[in-house]
Amino acid sequence: MTAYIRKLWPYEAALFTEHLCRLGPEARRMRFAGPVNDARIQNYVREAWDLDTTILGYFVNGVIRGSAELHPLTKEWTGKAEAAFAIEEAWQGRGVGRALLARTFTLARNRGFRQLHLFCLQENRRMLKLARELGARLTYDEGEVDALLEPPLANPFSWYGEALDDAESAFQATLSLLQPKPAGVAA
Repeated sequence: MTAYIRKLWPYEAALFTEHLCRLGPEARRMRFAGPVNDARIQNYVREAWDLDTTILGYFVNGVIRGSAELHPLTKEWTGKAEAAFAIEEAWQGRGVGRALLARTFTLARNRGFRQLHLFCLQENRRMLKLARELGARLTYDEGEVDALLEPPLANPFSWYGEALDDAESAFQATLSLLQPKPAGVAA
């Protein structure tokens, strides 16, 4: 199994849409804080990159199984961003969310965001556990939680880390293109 995380580009919107549409009802509710259908997901993806969003995909054998989004909270620069995550059910509980959150935290840091908000439903125990592990301040409001992280200033090591992650993911993506897909791997 080849697994890696890499940034998505706008021309890969179909891959992102397919991933979000594979989410079951519960995972969709956790990601979008309510039920959404495929048409709503398609509209959401069409607008995703219009918001200066950076999207990461967690690829397994060339198929996105998890994603993370980082986008500013407002169009004007405030130093505040939001991160959102979606992990397909079969890939939950395997460290995918932790890996995506670590990469997203570095992205936020390197882009100068001083506050990173993780909004989630109160019953999203996995996300809350990850947020607590990173020392997030939790604010509860009518069934939702704002987990606030404060990334430190970027430094040469954080920039190097992102560059190294990008180089490794490009290498892994290239290798995955050269390997035949195992029999029975569903998209």
